[in-house]
Amino acid sequence: MTSALTKYAFINAKLRARLSKNLPDDLIDEMVKAKSFLESIEYLRDTPYDTIYDVYTETGDMLTAEKELLKKEILLFIELLRYVDEKTGEYIKALALRYEISNLKNCIRLFFDRFIRGRDISLQTPYLIHEKIVNDYSCDRIIHASSREELLEALKDTPYRDLVKSATDELNETFTVFPIEMALDRFYYDNVFIRLSSCLPGKDKTIALQVFNLDVDVENIGRMVRFKHFYAMDADKVFQYILPYGIVPLNIDVFKKMYENEDVSGILAALMEKSDRSLKTFFNQDVRERQARLLFVEKIAEHVLLYQARKILFGPPFTIGILLAYLILKQNEIKKIMTVLNAKNYNYQPERIHGLL
Repeated sequence: MTSALTKYAFINAKLRARLSKNLPDDLIDEMVKAKSFLESIEYLRDTPYDTIYDVYTETGDMLTAEKELLKKEILLFIELLRYVDEKTGEYIKALALRYEISNLKNCIRLFFDRFIRGRDISLQTPYLIHEKIVNDYSCDRIIHASSREELLEALKDTPYRDLVKSATDELNETFTVFPIEMALDRFYYDNVFIRLSSCLPGKDKTIALQVFNLDVDVENIGRMVRFKHFYAMDADKVFQYILPYGIVPLNIDVFKKMYENEDVSGILAALMEKSDRSLKTFFNQDVRERQARLLFVEKIAEHVLLYQARKILFGPPFTIGILLAYLILKQNEIKKIMTVLNAKNYNYQPERIHGLL
C-alpha cells in the first residue's frame, strides 16, 4: 500500500509553491482602490491571471474575461488529476462536477428559454463552457434540442439523463427549470459524499468530510436566504431542498424554527467552535441581533471554511488536506478577483467593494 508520504510529498511541495504565488492582499486592495475598471484590471498583468487582462483588452467584454477566470478555476481540478492515484482522482472528479453541473444548468436554462418561451438566446451562448470537464455532453445539442426527447438524447452518455428525465415532468407543471436545478445540485452533493466515503482512507476521509460539511452549511444557509427573502417559500417546501448533511443535522421541527424565526443559533454555535479566536470575538458582538440575519451567518460559514483551509496548511502535511486547502484558497482568490472586477465595472465605491469581499 502506498504510504501517505509517498502519496503526497510531491503534491504537497508543488501546491505549496503555487500557493506562495497567490495574489497578495495589498494587490487586491489596489485593485479595489483603482480609479476605473481598466486601471483595476491592469493590476493582473504579470500575474498568474494575466490571461484575463489579455482577453479583456482584446475583446472589451467583461463576460468573456469572467469566462476565462471560470476556465482557470476548472483547470485547478483537472491539473490535480495528474498527481493523484485513481481513487483520489475519483473524489477530485466528484468535486469538479460542481462546474460541469453549473454549466449544464445554464445549457438547460437556454433550452427552456428558446424552446418553451421562444426567446432569442444568441447573446448568451458564447459564455457556455464547451470543453469537457468530466463527462461528455454537447452544449449545442442541448440548447438547440427541438423536444424533450432530443434534450434527453443529448445527455444519454452522462449520469444526468435519468435525473433530468424525472425532473422534466415537474417542469411541465411549474413552467420553470427550478426542479431540474435542485435535482442536479442534490446529485452533486450526494455524489461527493459517496466518493469521499468510498474512495478516501481514514485521515483523508475525516478531513474531506469536515470540509464537505462546511461547504454544505454554506449552501444550506444560502438557500434559506434566497428562498425566504426572494421567493417567500414556506418552510415545509424549503425543507425539501435542504441538504441532509452539514455540521448540524436538521430535522423538520428544528428547521422550521430556524427558518420561520430566522434563529440559526445552533449552526452559529457549531461554526464558532471551528473558528479562530479573533473570529469568535468579532461575531460574538451584538449576537442577538446578528443571529436574526441568515445572510450574516452565511458569511460566517464562508469565513470558517477559509479559516479551516489555512489551518490545514499548518497541519499534517501528507494528507488530502493540502489538495483541499489549495482548491479552497485558489477558488477564494478567483472569487475575489471576479467580485472586484464586476464591482469596478459597475462603478461601485471602494467601501462597498470591501464589504463584498
